[in-house]
Amino acid sequence: MAATAVRNALRGIADAVLTSPTGQPGGAVALADADRRRDATAAVAKEVMQRGGSSADELRGLAVMVSARHAVVEARAGDPASGVDSHLPPQLVVSVALAPDSLSSHARGVAERHLHDCPSCTGEVDLVLRVVKGLTMPRPVAPAGTAAAASGTAAAAAGTAAASAGTAAA
Repeated sequence: MAATAVRNALRGIADAVLTSPTGQPGGAVALADADRRRDATAAVAKEVMQRGGSSADELRGLAVMVSARHAVVEARAGDPASGVDSHLPPQLVVSVALAPDSLSSHARGVAERHLHDCPSCTGEVDLVLRVVKGLTMPRPVAPAGTAAAASGTAAAAAGTAAASAGTAAA
């Protein structure tokens, strides 16, 4: 029962990230199609459950980072120009946005130089920041003492994402 509660809480976090308005005209969301969003939230929950964490905060942070990666992938899927291999990988976009200190100095330097010359990737970093900043974390429903029993805010999740990024690259 506790695993189901944790999985459902992780799916709730993923859903919150994937349905956050992106700041696009018309308030587009990263993943509006319900079937694709259901599949994506299941994939996020599965990945986070497999990778695990030592606390509820680590699980939340990891769920935010993995969900943000999915949001970047979805945003690129809707933009034919973004299929070019010259862009930063989605995980690096998320790490630059949420946990830049977790990157090696070499990776951070490469990313910074690329972002200076690539408005598309810069926009994706801004997208991740906007989505996480506006995120209201769902309150998990789980028995006391389980990893999902603790609740948090987007700021706590982003802070946790930064802390856990060094050990778990989404």
